[in-house]
Amino acid sequence: NALPGAALDADADTAARVQFWQDGGYSVYYLNTTGGWTRISGNAAADKMEAGTGFWLTLPARAATEAVYLQGELLTCVQSNALDTGFGLFSLACTTNCTLGGLDFSGAYAGARPTLGDQVLIPDGTGAGYTAYYYGKKRGTASATWLDGGLNDATGVALPAGRAFWFKRVGTT
Repeated sequence: NALPGAALDADADTAARVQFWQDGGYSVYYLNTTGGWTRISGNAAADKMEAGTGFWLTLPARAATEAVYLQGELLTCVQSNALDTGFGLFSLACTTNCTLGGLDFSGAYAGARPTLGDQVLIPDGTGAGYTAYYYGKKRGTASATWLDGGLNDATGVALPAGRAFWFKRVGTT
């Protein structure tokens, strides 16, 4: 089984799925009855996920209590990623939790108002929404920082090890 703990399924609509950004679009695969991955959409010529690629794993509702284990290489070097305009999916390739303020987003854009600056969106745990944090300056402060929706300091917000999050790049500098 390519994904220990996940149920195998002949139906792509109810099977475990993985999707990742590749060559300008999402590649989507489902876990078939033989334990292999079958491509639903995406570039067939590039059926390979490069090291460091962020991905979403969706398990069917019946698998909610199953443990899933992923195997592979853990990168131990410092990584640098370009912050392109729009949404970027990032994951923490570390074995311990960190905080939003502990990440180095050099070049993050602080808008004229905090809600107009770059954003980090963290899944809220319900499977249906996100909590947004904004990069900006509070009134009367000289430097930008991460703020929550109430414009409170969010630098201490915990990011669990291995958790993925979206970075929304709204600025251009």
